[in-house]
Amino acid sequence: MKFKSKLTAVLATTLLTLSFSQSIKASADTTTATQSNLYDKINQQFTQAYQTRSAKLVDVITKEVSKLSGTNFHEPVEASLLHLNQFISQYDQTLASVNKAEATHLDADISAAQAQIAQLPTSEVAHTTAFSDRINAVIAANEQAKKAAALAAQKAAADQAAKEAQAAQEAQREKEKANNPYGLKYTGFDSIDSARALRNSIEQGGNMNINLSLNLQYIGGYGFAKSTWLALCSETATSPTDFSVAHQNLLADTLVRDAFGGDWGNVPKSGGW
Repeated sequence: MKFKSKLTAVLATTLLTLSFSQSIKASADTTTATQSNLYDKINQQFTQAYQTRSAKLVDVITKEVSKLSGTNFHEPVEASLLHLNQFISQYDQTLASVNKAEATHLDADISAAQAQIAQLPTSEVAHTTAFSDRINAVIAANEQAKKAAALAAQKAAADQAAKEAQAAQEAQREKEKANNPYGLKYTGFDSIDSARALRNSIEQGGNMNINLSLNLQYIGGYGFAKSTWLALCSETATSPTDFSVAHQNLLADTLVRDAFGGDWGNVPKSGGW
């Protein structure tokens, strides 16, 4: 009976030890599975965080990663978390640069944005492409603006040239009108001045500043008799003591208008008037 009792006690102890060992093993298996599931969950969160760059989600991941401390999962997940934070920082800097380039369209800001984009991880193809597309749109807009500005400048230059040409024509017409107030013809001459010059040459050898006095019988470059001079001055309401070339021309034009049908071509090309 004593042997049986002793054997029973040994068996009971053996069974208890075996049961505890199995319990430990089962507990270890459960912990490993939990950690593995958590690792898988964190990986999914990483993917979402890369897409959304959510600060709230990064905080969640950071807390989850701490639960893997002491496991084989912890070190690579910590490295991934560091990479994620670096990427988010780079992304934010790149986003700010791209936004600035879009706002200013300045070459310096475009270059800065392109440099930031180039620093993004090569694995972030989608983000890099999206940013590059935005910068390329800015560059295209700048090119279009330059072309539009060039066309506008050309048009402005053409408009200015046309305006200046019109002004020159107007000035020339005014000059011609002032030089030929009666709108006289000058048939056979290239200008009214040529017709006047011929008459002056016939009368006074080309000198308009001769015989400038009312005390003389013939006055000025056109050799007007004193009576003719005074009559023409009276008709034009001008001063008989004005011996300027312009005044002499006016009196000569008045005579051509009244006595020669308004055409210098009808004035005798030799002899007197």
